[in-house]
Amino acid sequence: MIDPKHLVMVARMLGGHGIQGFIKLKVFLETPQDLLALTPLVTQDQETNYDIKTLLERPKVIWPF
Repeated sequence: MIDPKHLVMVARMLGGHGIQGFIKLKVFLETPQDLLALTPLVTQDQETNYDIKTLLERPKVIWPF
């Protein structure tokens, strides 16, 4: 187990997306693609590891009223 003092938050999981196993992340890095070099990611409680294979960047869509 990793000492929690040595963990750095690089992203926050916002939830699941779709049926293909995608997850939504809020990435705290300057370049979101850098997240791929840091895998596997570990949750704060260190119970689950996530191996990020692909990062899809989606622009925010603003719908007019």
